[in-house]
Amino acid sequence: MMKIQPYDSCRLDSLKQFLARCNYLPFSEYGVSRDKISDYVVGELSETVSSGGLVFVAEESEETVGLVDLKKLEWDSAHFGIETAKIDYLLASGDYLKSLYTKQKLISRLMMECHDRLVSHMSIRVNKEDISSIHALESKAFRLMDVLVTYSFDFRKQRLETATVYPVTFFRQSDLPRLIEISLECFGQAPVATDRFHADPSLSKEKSDQLYSEWLKNLSQDPSTTLLVAQDNGNPVGFNVCTDNKLSAHKIGLRIGSMILTAVASSERNKLVGVSLLAA
Repeated sequence: MMKIQPYDSCRLDSLKQFLARCNYLPFSEYGVSRDKISDYVVGELSETVSSGGLVFVAEESEETVGLVDLKKLEWDSAHFGIETAKIDYLLASGDYLKSLYTKQKLISRLMMECHDRLVSHMSIRVNKEDISSIHALESKAFRLMDVLVTYSFDFRKQRLETATVYPVTFFRQSDLPRLIEISLECFGQAPVATDRFHADPSLSKEKSDQLYSEWLKNLSQDPSTTLLVAQDNGNPVGFNVCTDNKLSAHKIGLRIGSMILTAVASSERNKLVGVSLLAA
């Protein structure tokens, strides 16, 4: 009989054995060993629990067969005025039907807890190949809001040879008003594509329009991020917010950076502003 219960750090060996059998774990595309990836995931789950989040584990005959986690999104909750949270991991072992059943049980348990905690909005990113997760989520009334394509560049294998056409500088406080205008234009007034916030009918359009500019303000003051600004005759025409994953560097010995927010003024598109930001 399957049991769904809170994560217990005393069951770490069983959890690591389970993770060794799982697909769709982070960083596997970089050739990182399973042991290191397991250490990374365990570190993230422990951090989730210590920060007040939830981790539930599915067990059969004392063996871990699935897990799900949930983190409250403090900033998003304050911005939209509703309690929001995200799932980082929805994992299960076994074939499609077994995995589907386990994930449905885990989601049901998580939704019960969300009801008790007054969480009214959950989101999750799922690998497009993870069919059992997609179907389990759909069976519990989750709906697709957007599709993301993630590009990666491995500096261990090749060099980035791209010319900088526009000068790129570190963020200055005087840049912020223009960067906010660019953000509002790109993500609210004239978006290139529909993001998940605007696609979601349960979220306010007005708040969704404002989200990226408000997020940019916060990121500009965050010491863990780097904000690069493309300039044209001293005027900002685009920006790129970068960060690196400290936990990955510690757990898997690989420094992984991400570009988490990028925008180019509509009047300057197709003029290599984005290329200049990438090269920087």
